[in-house]
Amino acid sequence: MAGDLKAKVLKLLALEFEYTQALHSETEDIASKLGEDEDSIVETLQDLEREGLVSIWIDHRGKVKLAKITWRGLNEYGSVDLRYGLDRSNI
Repeated sequence: MAGDLKAKVLKLLALEFEYTQALHSETEDIASKLGEDEDSIVETLQDLEREGLVSIWIDHRGKVKLAKITWRGLNEYGSVDLRYGLDRSNI
């Protein structure tokens, strides 16, 4: 189950990256989109960060608030179609 959730979170963050490369996703938004509780999303994000697949932002109270897929995470996920901004066809 945990592996499935990791894959779902990584996929969602990769899809979010396709549209907003400069922005992080909010943990409550990730939980809502995946239909999961926020605690399990936070735990999964922390696991993915330890693996180097996402970066997380923790607020001053120690709560995980934001997450973004890393380049290593994108490589792990596979193909990403950059719909906005630069992609290889613009070079």
